[in-house]
Amino acid sequence: MKRMIFALVLLISANIFSETNTALNPQEVYVEGNGKGVNDFYMFRYELSVGEYRKYLELSGEKYDFDEYRYYEGKASDMIMGEDSAMINIDFYQALQFANWLSGHHNLQPAYTIKGSKIEWDRRASGYRMPTSAEWGWAARGGKLSKGYKYPGSNNLDEVAWYGNNYEKIKKSRPIGQKKPNELGIYDMFGNVSEWCWNPYVAPEEIPDHEIKGELKLPNGDRAIPMGKWTGNIENEDVFRIIRGWNFLTRESYLQYGMDIYLKWEKAGEYIGIRLVRNVR
Repeated sequence: MKRMIFALVLLISANIFSETNTALNPQEVYVEGNGKGVNDFYMFRYELSVGEYRKYLELSGEKYDFDEYRYYEGKASDMIMGEDSAMINIDFYQALQFANWLSGHHNLQPAYTIKGSKIEWDRRASGYRMPTSAEWGWAARGGKLSKGYKYPGSNNLDEVAWYGNNYEKIKKSRPIGQKKPNELGIYDMFGNVSEWCWNPYVAPEEIPDHEIKGELKLPNGDRAIPMGKWTGNIENEDVFRIIRGWNFLTRESYLQYGMDIYLKWEKAGEYIGIRLVRNVR
């Protein structure tokens, strides 16, 4: 049975490279907007897999060293279970590059213009992009199909997420799509790997010496919980970006809507991956 599930996941996720114009791709889910700032959009059903990223590297000529030490705990190759595991160790810049490349691969208009550390998002573009925090939160809850679950698709966290209860046993990215999806048919919105969002983190002006404390309020009543003490030019919107969904290292108490973090955009960790969206036209 598990082999059949793996085969189905790989078959569907392989469609990330198939033809995409305006028709819905089997890899994507249509998410109807909320009428309060979130428009209709398409979202990947699964987090980007290792196998898909390797295929991208092969087709694009981009380089990625799976044996390189990236941020916290070691080699990317030591943090994955296999080719169908969620891709990890992706920094924000790499995510932008991948989104633009995939857009071009499907003859869609790239969403981003990248000039060094200066990034511009064309909100009208048809191509793939990072979700906004509001889009991510709306989709995670099940959008207009939401049944009000505590977690994406269930009140039982074990049904829908790989998270820190497995930390000591298997500290690795798990295969995509093994857990129960949410009401929209989207998998792994909580746990497995954290997911980049477009939104920059902007610290409150009243905090002295750029020491970030407390909570950042996000749309839909969410809040971002900063981790640690950060210093530097946090007023530059390209420095810190919101990350949502937490990951396979996260303890249960943190897996709540809005209990998210931010990270320097050029950093990557063993727990950070990609789930892209695109506009509906």
